[in-house]
Amino acid sequence: MRFSLRLTVLLSGLMLSNLWHIAAQRDALMSQYFYAPVNYNAGAAGYTDAFNITAAGQIHAGSDKYALLNADMPFSIGGTHRIGAGIMADYTNTAIFRNLKISLPLAWKFTLESSEISVGIAPGVTNSTLKTEQAITEDITQESVISNSPTDKHHKTRFNIGGGVWYNSKSFRTGLSFTHSGSQKLKNKTDTPSYIAGVTAYYFIAAGNIPVKSSLLDIEPSVIAVLSSGKLNGQATARAIWKRCLWFGAGYRLHENTVFMAGIEIKGFRAGYSFLMPHTSNSHSLRAGHEVTAGYSIALDLTPKNKPRHKSVRLM
Repeated sequence: MRFSLRLTVLLSGLMLSNLWHIAAQRDALMSQYFYAPVNYNAGAAGYTDAFNITAAGQIHAGSDKYALLNADMPFSIGGTHRIGAGIMADYTNTAIFRNLKISLPLAWKFTLESSEISVGIAPGVTNSTLKTEQAITEDITQESVISNSPTDKHHKTRFNIGGGVWYNSKSFRTGLSFTHSGSQKLKNKTDTPSYIAGVTAYYFIAAGNIPVKSSLLDIEPSVIAVLSSGKLNGQATARAIWKRCLWFGAGYRLHENTVFMAGIEIKGFRAGYSFLMPHTSNSHSLRAGHEVTAGYSIALDLTPKNKPRHKSVRLM
């Protein structure tokens, strides 16, 4: 447990010390990413012994909107081999582009002594549209307008794939992954690459669970980092969970937002709310945001079942 805490704090510190430049991400980053790790790492599909469904929505002042819906669960094959499978859909709508992604994560699990490691892939389809200049709001500067013509519009549907490795134990979980491999650049009329929707991104997630002695509290520190287009983004978060039911916490994104959050988990149902408070030191991030998540989990019994044995009456 102490090792998990030290490792989580160390990784969080390393991430925060290196997140020196924040880039606008093509895939929005959830502030409550800990509720939907499968959205960023295919290896996390079915890592809990439950059928999980999660929905989330995020909106910023202006026109930026983001929504996701995913479900995943584990399966047992022959009583010894386990796989995880699911379905994910997320939608991004900004002043510049719209993006819809649907993928099917599938993970193969390998049991260690007291933990589990899984390897996953997530084939999917992405539909991207670069909006016309008329649709871009007035708060976007001319340098941010990528289209060269008022009538210039780009649209592309393509196949891509993601993958990841996920490690899970009782008090610690972590993973490395990538998304959008195989994506293509959208081009303007001069045939010059002008915008990349759904660019390949690389993710790192780590989270720990630390029970506080002689109390009903658990502390859960976590961190997520993403490398996309050569730039880093990420968030470090700490939550205090009372009786594994009520929780509150805060997160920090360098040069972007400070996040305040709270939620509830009861009888398989979970819900959370986040307020994304922009940093006044960054004029490009002066947009408050709100995020709401909701989900439900149904526990599954995957323990091997012994087949009933019938004896002959004559031999009894």
